[in-house]
Amino acid sequence: MKTDPRSCAMFVHCQSGLAASFKELYQGTLKIEGNRSLILNIDQPLPESELRHCIGLALTHHLRKRPAMRKSSSARR
Repeated sequence: MKTDPRSCAMFVHCQSGLAASFKELYQGTLKIEGNRSLILNIDQPLPESELRHCIGLALTHHLRKRPAMRKSSSARR
C-alpha cells in the first residue's frame, strides 16, 4: 500500500456488504477499513484460515445472493 509499505490489502466491491461481514466474523483478528478493504500487515503471520474464509465468501458472493434474487423477482410477477 502506498500509505504503508509494511501492509497490503484485499479489496472487495464497496456495495457488496462483504467488508461488514468480514468485520462481524473476524473483528478481533482482521483489520477491516471502511466498506471495501481488508488490511494485512506483512510483518505478522498471515491469518490463513480467516483469509481463506473471506476469499471464499468473496468468490461465492453472487452465488449466495442468487436464490434471494430469484425469490424477489418471482414475487413481482
